[in-house]
Amino acid sequence: MSTPYSVKKGTALWIPGTGPPHDPGRGHLFIILTDPCANGKVLAVPVNSLTKRSDKTCVLKQGEHARIKHDSFAAYYRAQQFSASVLEKQVGQKVIFADSDDLARVFRFDLAQDSEMISPTIPI
Repeated sequence: MSTPYSVKKGTALWIPGTGPPHDPGRGHLFIILTDPCANGKVLAVPVNSLTKRSDKTCVLKQGEHARIKHDSFAAYYRAQQFSASVLEKQVGQKVIFADSDDLARVFRFDLAQDSEMISPTIPI
């Protein structure tokens, strides 16, 4: 029997159905920025395709991760709170998917976490 998944800072989740209005079925990779707080929530930021107008605070290059097919960025303006227990349950049910890559290495997690403090787009 495998160990149950535990949401923690520096991990990533692939969440289907988080695409834009014209493609709502598309999924996104989310970086978990915090450990669960006292009320059991975590802060997560989606990884979106890089455009000319994107927040360049934390750019992720094509190939730095198996799910990064083209240059992308941490979309801090879309940061969301999630219930850690709900995410863990959904991973167990295979509704969403935990990523096994080493996020500290792949995403330069220190940069992603530090960037949340300096990105002008993070909703506070």
